[in-house]
Amino acid sequence: MTCPAGSYFNETILRCICPTNAPYVNNNTCLPCRYPSYWNPSTLKCDTCASPLVYNVVSRRCDCPEDRPNLVNGVCQGCQVPYFWNPNKRMCDTCPGGTHYLID
Repeated sequence: MTCPAGSYFNETILRCICPTNAPYVNNNTCLPCRYPSYWNPSTLKCDTCASPLVYNVVSRRCDCPEDRPNLVNGVCQGCQVPYFWNPNKRMCDTCPGGTHYLID
């Protein structure tokens, strides 16, 4: 079997493996997924997040965009003052009493 340039043949699964930066094979060529698509290792194809979500390369999942991180009833929204986005809780949050959120 001839594999695309830059890939290698995996003897265990009996198929060519392309590099992670160009995982999609088309006409025997390893290609990257075109934005806004991303490579889904579960389905072995380029996928696109359902609107209004976008692919987050850090979390490796579909999330709301950074400027509207809060998903409410299928709509990505920003947090209303005095709330701020708490990435650890993944929700709009308030500061403890006697403190305030400082924006640089």
